Amino acid sequence: MFEKNILELIREVSTNLPGDVVEALIQARNLEFKSSRGKLSLEVILKNIELAKNQKTPICQDTGVAVYFVKLGANVHVEGGLLQDAITEGNTRGSKDGYLRNSIVE
Repeated sequence: MFEKNILELIREVSTNLPGDVVEALIQARNLEFKSSRGKLSLEVILKNIELAKNQKTPICQDTGVAVYFVKLGANVHVEGGLLQDAITEGNTRGSKDGYLRNSIVE
């Protein structure tokens, strides 16, 4: 169960940016000079963001390093195995499915 949630989290963060970030990039593009390389670069970035969202592919080839901060209440019990194993398995599936780079191991 947790593996599936971790994989879905990986998909979401690697294929979608928060709306305020996209809006900031749009505003930055609109402030650039009409014929500037900066404007062209921002247009390419925005197109890539759109493609990633629509095609469910990573926004960037370098997806970074996944770091998980997990808070569990004192009365929460995880059944069916170790939570760390579930996170590792979700991460492994994220790599195999192409949402994370395979270059980093535990």
